[in-house]
Amino acid sequence: MKKIVRLTENDLYNMICEAITEYGAVWNYNNGNTSLSVDSNPKVNNNTNNKMTVDTRVFGDKNDILNYKANGRAKSLTDQYNSKKAALETYYNIINWVKNNRKGTPKYSDGLDTHTQTILDKRIKTLNDAELINFLEKAIERTKLDNEIYTNKYNRVSSSNENEPVMRYNMFNVPGTDIKCITLFTMSDFNFSDAIKHGALRGNNKTDEITGNSTDSKSSKKIPLTYDNGVTPNIAQNFSLDNVKDGHYKQQYPNGGYTTVNQFIDKSVVYGAAILKKINYIPDFIVSAPSSSKFNTYFCINLSRKLGSEYIDGFFKRNVINVKLADGSDPESLKEKGFTDNEIAVFTNVVKNLAYNEINYLVCKPIQEFVKKNEEYFLTVPSQLNAVPKRGKMPDKLTIPQIISVLCRISYTNALKELGQDKYIEYIAKVLTYSNDKNRIKQLPIDKMYENICRFSGIGKSKKIYNEYLNACQQFTANLNLYANKLSDGFTPKYVESQFKITKLDKRFRGYLQNVYVIADKNMTGEVLQTRYQNAKFLIYDEDVNSGATLHLVVDALNEKLPDGKHQIMCMANAYSNSGR
Repeated sequence: MKKIVRLTENDLYNMICEAITEYGAVWNYNNGNTSLSVDSNPKVNNNTNNKMTVDTRVFGDKNDILNYKANGRAKSLTDQYNSKKAALETYYNIINWVKNNRKGTPKYSDGLDTHTQTILDKRIKTLNDAELINFLEKAIERTKLDNEIYTNKYNRVSSSNENEPVMRYNMFNVPGTDIKCITLFTMSDFNFSDAIKHGALRGNNKTDEITGNSTDSKSSKKIPLTYDNGVTPNIAQNFSLDNVKDGHYKQQYPNGGYTTVNQFIDKSVVYGAAILKKINYIPDFIVSAPSSSKFNTYFCINLSRKLGSEYIDGFFKRNVINVKLADGSDPESLKEKGFTDNEIAVFTNVVKNLAYNEINYLVCKPIQEFVKKNEEYFLTVPSQLNAVPKRGKMPDKLTIPQIISVLCRISYTNALKELGQDKYIEYIAKVLTYSNDKNRIKQLPIDKMYENICRFSGIGKSKKIYNEYLNACQQFTANLNLYANKLSDGFTPKYVESQFKITKLDKRFRGYLQNVYVIADKNMTGEVLQTRYQNAKFLIYDEDVNSGATLHLVVDALNEKLPDGKHQIMCMANAYSNSGR
């Protein structure tokens, strides 16, 4: 039986007061080097950083949270609350005005910000009735989530006592569901989250403000970082649970201490646990959305320690094949929702290409794992026939990716002889043959490269390695047959998806898919669902939330298995941003 601890916000303030002085991310750029720190100057209190991309404060007083304007210019919470509410009212007013044949003048609600009003003035003049209504309906969808967040927070803070510290977290329904989500912090863009997860920034126009170098925005090249003006982040160590001591999760930085960034990560865990205790939601199980970073796993393991809840790693998995539009219809039906022919074509191509690439990855995985496991046996394969040293220079060698590519393409040719011609195998073969052009050697035919691999690598020199290779080829053929059959089972490539990263799609499309994530079979076999999980309470965690589409999709995957998802599921994310919606 779990022991429930109920705490006041003053109690929580005293629990974590040693770690609440940070107020935002600070970026320093000097001579091509970019550094991140989380400012912890205790003199700052309620003031915020001039170029802050995230507010990392946990507590504030009532007046500060409701009315403070960063630098005297940014909107306060009260401004945001009034502005979003006024925007929604205005959008509905204009729709009704258009449907009433534009009689009189459209009504703009009090509190509407000048920027929104200027845009509406222009659209009313330039768009016809159908275009204007379509524009307004999209604006309503974009604004609803912000309005809900600001309204919930405004009401919660307004009802607090004047002299008590108030936590700054947000709470809202995951879009399209009745499941609550808590976000600990608020970001203006994802640079801060990227810096934590990857130790680098993604090059974009937001990066210009940090680096002052406009060329960064023209490339997606990663921009390396240091923490606290000198500590190079080791991402593997950032999220390592090794060498735990003195109550801390990790101590692998200079002098056995943390950087301010890693202190922030651990503070987030304490903060998340405190909120769940405050609202009296202690989950039985903690699970997380599939992620390419280790942040989710790190956070969830340590949160489980704080709450005494079990963390189930790998609970969700990315679906392999049968992702489709939420209503099961053809992508062409998106026309009814205001998407153009070109947008639909881009959407279907993205989905199709991602599906091909992932199926290709899954089919080829046995070959890839075989080569990488035995990499030392493949380091001396020459890239040319009868290669000999010339003028003391050794001949070029095939790289490991090139060797994997050659073996996979040969395996595909051999598998066809066994499986026979099949149009779905041909779908997979398109990617297998053409997607890795960078790994192809133009001056040497594929069969000749294969001959060199067999002659100069472990395949030709070690019976043990050769047998492992044959086994990998058999797995390759089995995988090819498996996914060809899945494709033929009522699906066509434009519906399928796999290893799905929701950010690969334009934000407007993200709410129109289902079955992107499913629950791993190991968690739903036998009587497990009926016994262990049926009446359990779950917390679904993700590192950050933008449109809410990822959380919506994992909620759907879990909700369909539970009898009362509304009372059995809660979501949490480290930070919220509306910058990508």
